Amino acid sequence: MRRARTWLPGLLLVAPSIILIGVFVYGMLGWNFRVAMTDQHDAVSEGSSSGCRTSSTSGTSSGGTSR
Repeated sequence: MRRARTWLPGLLLVAPSIILIGVFVYGMLGWNFRVAMTDQHDAVSEGSSSGCRTSSTSGTSSGGTSR
């Protein structure tokens, strides 16, 4: 019982953080696994991304020329 009095308060202090980290990490792993195994990852069709473009006109403005 004396041992529990020394480590129990510390464990209770960090337990919520450990639980939240576990839920976040394993939740994201589970979510990604679910999306990978189902065909739901087609919500954003190819070409409609707002990321970097790889086409030859990526450095030009509309109607302008590249330098």
